[in-house]
Amino acid sequence: MLAILTSLFLFFVTFLISGVAIAGNVDTLGIGAKATSLGGAFSARADDFSAMYYNPAGIVQLTRPQISVGTSIVNPSVAAKTDYRNEYEEVTGGFSKDKSQLLIYPHAGFIYPFQLFGKKAAFGIATYVPYGLWLGWKEDPSKNPGAYNTYESWYYRVVSASPTLAIQVTDRLMVGFNVAFGNSHSGVYRRIYQSPFIVQAGSGFSQLFNGFVGAGLPTSTASDLSAGLVLLKDPQVFSLVANKVGGASTLSNLITQAIYYGNPIAISALESIFTSPNFYPNLLKVKALPLIANLKDGKMKTRAVDDFNWSFNIGLIYKVRDNLQVGLTYRGPTKTNFWLRTRVYDGNDNKVDSVEGHTWIDHPDQIQAGVYWRPIEKLHLEVDATWTNWRRISHYKVVFNRPLLYPYFYNGLIQEGVDPLTAEALAKQLAISKEDYKRHWMNTVQLRFGAEYQLLDWLSLRAGYYYDPSPIPDKTVDVTWPDTNKHTFAIGTGLKLFGGKLLVDATYQYTRTSGTRSIDWGRSENLNNTFGLESENPEAKLAGRGTVHNFQITVTYPF
Repeated sequence: MLAILTSLFLFFVTFLISGVAIAGNVDTLGIGAKATSLGGAFSARADDFSAMYYNPAGIVQLTRPQISVGTSIVNPSVAAKTDYRNEYEEVTGGFSKDKSQLLIYPHAGFIYPFQLFGKKAAFGIATYVPYGLWLGWKEDPSKNPGAYNTYESWYYRVVSASPTLAIQVTDRLMVGFNVAFGNSHSGVYRRIYQSPFIVQAGSGFSQLFNGFVGAGLPTSTASDLSAGLVLLKDPQVFSLVANKVGGASTLSNLITQAIYYGNPIAISALESIFTSPNFYPNLLKVKALPLIANLKDGKMKTRAVDDFNWSFNIGLIYKVRDNLQVGLTYRGPTKTNFWLRTRVYDGNDNKVDSVEGHTWIDHPDQIQAGVYWRPIEKLHLEVDATWTNWRRISHYKVVFNRPLLYPYFYNGLIQEGVDPLTAEALAKQLAISKEDYKRHWMNTVQLRFGAEYQLLDWLSLRAGYYYDPSPIPDKTVDVTWPDTNKHTFAIGTGLKLFGGKLLVDATYQYTRTSGTRSIDWGRSENLNNTFGLESENPEAKLAGRGTVHNFQITVTYPF
């Protein structure tokens, strides 16, 4: 028990911080129906409004002003299974399916070609959602143990405006640049886990405390005596105290006299032992157990918003010959400063604290390069590679504007008879003001392929594919985003209506995981820390799989 009590504070730190783990891996589901139908292999072609994301140099290829509007309708269907065990219990969960609603991601853009210093140039502006996902699971831990880690999470960025300028420097070379201004939103909801030991010890303390107070003892004496008797349930502690009072039978008799007969001599003898300098620190920790146990199956809800952030995008396209060109794009990182609010509810759904804070989450920079080739007039082929600097996601630092749950612990300890100075010191130890925690994500390279065939003057058929390896290692994966390697397939069409006066692009994109990702017992530090104190040897395992269905349509009107 002493080891468990010593670990109590470390566990509580982990419990708090895992509740505000804001981000995870997010999917770039495609910008614009045309580029999406080509698997996002668009950096060398970039001949519609979505060039402002894939390669801003591409808008200079357009000879007429045009406006585009459209939307993505995304339906994730993800399932995850979480099992856990520690010294006190082993729980096996079933697969819990995502229950989030359809996600709607609109997009729009305007492009205006003109002459600049005698060169072809173009100005554009666009709005879109470059990345984002929203997942929800069963929040009942008895049906979904993973709810203790996360039962709802979301993360997305909205680019409100991306003013773009492109110019054709030579007959073969085009360059472009833009700045994307946007805002980001994130959140994580989770249930609060407490082991059977915490619950039983907390309940035992409360029962003894209420009994002693009811028998007329002062609250401070009742508090010390109740905490000490809970500690004596540990065989090592019992043996240590028994040696001081003359043996196990003597100690047992003192306990009987104190609990059942209220013998003042026995109470005084036990209290003098419990409040000794070597014993008192652990006694204080026991007094916090009922308050911590009261949080079992409670909820921690965190919402975070970054009202303004920006990134930049620079690209070039070079025509090797009339039917072959290459493209290169660098998308800079998005530096964010999220302001968050975290609310904590106890097991009876009573709100026990609400605190504000902030964190920094930088979405990583990317390099995308590609080749666009037309072997015959009607056939278009694209191949791209996208490198993402996920190593930026090494850790998150969360800072609260005041220690989270400090009032809850301070007021609760006062009610349990702890003097104000001691209650203040102990509440400060339990409450958390800031913390860092690890992610250690890995850089990835996506391979993208796209093909288009001009079947008729007014009808194009398209298909695309890309492979997306997960950046999240086993040791930091969790339920927030049960990420795995993914395959994405797309088919689409392009229509020229009314003699080319109206362009309609549509696509269906299907993403599936590369089998079921399984995280074996104990491999994920983030999961392990969810299910108990370090001394309770918690371990967890996770399996995840799923699909995402994405329907997109974009309508373009050339002036």
